[in-house]
Amino acid sequence: MLQTIISALAVYVSTSIDYLLILMIIFSQSSTKGKMKGIIGGQYLGTGMLVAFSLFAAYVLNLIPEDWIIGLLGLIPLYLGIRIAFKGEQDEDEEEVLEKMEAGGGNR
Repeated sequence: MLQTIISALAVYVSTSIDYLLILMIIFSQSSTKGKMKGIIGGQYLGTGMLVAFSLFAAYVLNLIPEDWIIGLLGLIPLYLGIRIAFKGEQDEDEEEVLEKMEAGGGNR
């Protein structure tokens, strides 16, 4: 059990290095304690939500028989194909993107 916990912490830390860099940038730009409390609270709230969602997803996946999981994953490409068939691909042309950027000010 202890080995599993240590492994989970190591995986979390190794996959969150980019998140740590972003937090360092945000902390360096904040000057008041009120902002820092909000940043820390947001970090813990976001991480807590990710953990809660992962636990919920793991619980739900435990209810599905193992033999069915691979078959159910095949529904994802079917859904994507049907969605594109009905709605079509909604790629924006470069001109439309440039017009939107110019209309938005461009210099921010």
